[in-house]
Amino acid sequence: MKKYFLLFTILSLTICLSAQETVLSSGSESESSSGKVTYSVGLIHYKEVTGIGGSLSAGTQIPYEVSEVLSIDEFSNSIAKVFPNPTKNYLNVRLNSLDLLKYQLIDLSGRTVTTGELNTLESKIELTSLESSIYIFNILKNNTIIKSYKISKK
Repeated sequence: MKKYFLLFTILSLTICLSAQETVLSSGSESESSSGKVTYSVGLIHYKEVTGIGGSLSAGTQIPYEVSEVLSIDEFSNSIAKVFPNPTKNYLNVRLNSLDLLKYQLIDLSGRTVTTGELNTLESKIELTSLESSIYIFNILKNNTIIKSYKISKK
């Protein structure tokens, strides 16, 4: 009887000691100007829920990331103010300085809805003909996207 009790106690302790431990066989992380990736091999994966706005993964390693949509660092310090957001009829763009900038408005399917030039410090872009949806408003310099905004059209 003592042997069984001792065996039960030892097994119970080993289970309790390893309950909050994860054994990883491998893992690494990589970072560049466009983002960061971290992976681990051997993680216990519990459940993943995916939706339109992203995904949620429950497991041992849960990342938290805050990032801007497509921007180049030298221009990311508020090259422009785009307002109001959400909007109904017009989108106002207020630039900090005049540059040879263009804009493009893209719908969720990736189709370019409208384009134009931002040749004054303040521009007003008409959106009355567009459907209520989410759009991506890109500011371009030399045909390169330097800033992107997610715009909600009501």
